Amino acid sequence: MGKPAADESIGQCQSCHLRHEFSLEQARRPETCNACHIGPDHPQFEIYTESPHGIAYATGGDDWNWDAEPGTLTVTDFPAPTCATCHLSGFGGTATTHDVGERLTWFLFAPVSEQRPNWQENQRRMQSVCMECHNQNFVEDFYVAASAATEQVNAWVEESNDIIAPLIEQQLLTDAPFDEPIDFTYFELWHHWGRTAKFGVWMQGADYVQWHGAYEVLSDLAELREMVDERLAEAQAANAEAGESADAEGDVRDVSTVGG
Repeated sequence: MGKPAADESIGQCQSCHLRHEFSLEQARRPETCNACHIGPDHPQFEIYTESPHGIAYATGGDDWNWDAEPGTLTVTDFPAPTCATCHLSGFGGTATTHDVGERLTWFLFAPVSEQRPNWQENQRRMQSVCMECHNQNFVEDFYVAASAATEQVNAWVEESNDIIAPLIEQQLLTDAPFDEPIDFTYFELWHHWGRTAKFGVWMQGADYVQWHGAYEVLSDLAELREMVDERLAEAQAANAEAGESADAEGDVRDVSTVGG
């Protein structure tokens, strides 16, 4: 958690346990995660807020056992999970960890997501947390559907790569990053909307899967196709004009030679 320290160790306790109190409750409350996990490219807090888990927290969380001893949490203490319950806390038969990636199956932040090293063991750990409340069929079906949705977003991002490839091959983009509209459209397609759709799927935030995710990806794909077609047409017209100018210049030389 947090950036690497000067001694190359990784983790900053105060990212979750803020200074002065070093509070268990603070680390377990989703608002603490809101300090980083918010905004168009990683809106986990917003997604959690609209999810069934977030609604359960908003309507009943004040009565939960926030100061329970670490490693002893059960559904009696937390009838629904917060961010920490799924990703960090010892819960039921799953041990406490401070590695937030230890229970994750996919690299969801990447343009095209791949499964993590040791993803099977990571998945087993997370599903063990899920099955403190849900039955095995529910959990397994959810993972199948969420993985399929992740692959669909991957396919859209790969399509965007194919769309823009001719501009790269023909050197029709500038070397400077983010100096023309097409750069922003191509980037936001995966960095904002593709990520948001994937996070929404895995965290059960339907609005972020659809309107803040898939819809925006498809809209950017359509815009990207149009922008690329226009750029290719402009290049083709410029090449044709250059060819005509060269032919005309050649004709002038021929006439001058005959006259001499």
